[in-house]
Amino acid sequence: MATVDRRSKAPTKTQQHKNQENRHQTVLLILCFKVFLGQPLCLIALMTVDILSIYDLYFYQVIYFYIKNI
Repeated sequence: MATVDRRSKAPTKTQQHKNQENRHQTVLLILCFKVFLGQPLCLIALMTVDILSIYDLYFYQVIYFYIKNI
């Protein structure tokens, strides 16, 4: 009988967790950079990122869109 390697079919939860964590770090870095450029609205967004759910991907897409349009 042939064995099936299940690991190659889909990313593991730990890999997805790492990807979301990396996205979180990136968003925080961009917001911090914009706060230091003197844009106070980003400070509010930065606090919101920490308060709300860290791994809500839709929320980060909204924040990313907001950052791009500043």
